Amino acid sequence: MVLTLLGVGLYGAALVLARGWRRVTLRNIGIGAICAGALALIARGVIGHYVVGQLSANPTVRPAAGAVWSIGTSLLSQTAIFLMVDGVFLIAAAWLAAPLPVARRLRRALAPTLRERPDLTYAVVGGVFLALVAWGPTLAFRQPVSVAVIGALMIVGTEALRRQTAAEFPTASRRRKAADAALASSSPS
Repeated sequence: MVLTLLGVGLYGAALVLARGWRRVTLRNIGIGAICAGALALIARGVIGHYVVGQLSANPTVRPAAGAVWSIGTSLLSQTAIFLMVDGVFLIAAAWLAAPLPVARRLRRALAPTLRERPDLTYAVVGGVFLALVAWGPTLAFRQPVSVAVIGALMIVGTEALRRQTAAEFPTASRRRKAADAALASSSPS
């Protein structure tokens, strides 16, 4: 548990220190998480094949030895899968903050709601968080400390997105968007 908190803390320090490069750093952390998870799963498979082969010279014992290895390393497997899923979410967050045209259009569309309706924004994020906790797809969503860290990261990420869209699109508003849509539909083509 201490090493997990230390790792998350070091990633947080990297993000704080990476002024001007935070999006790239977040993407790289996500890529690193995916690679670490994939390497752990590959190592589990390779080492497991070797260990099961060495422990079970008799073919009738091999299925039992394989089951023991699978059960004994199931926590490693769950952690690796969580890392990979987490990495995908981090890369998606970095993509959403990117200067790409598609990401900019998405942020522009979300800007009025993010700025004018923080209650709705955080309600949606909270709903997603509670759904993930209720589902518990990985062990991390069943450990109180991990749940608290994930929740804090979701809040920090949401606030960062709100601030970025407010800085990028200071004039975007829900009323103006509705007025522009009404004007576009009433003007002759």
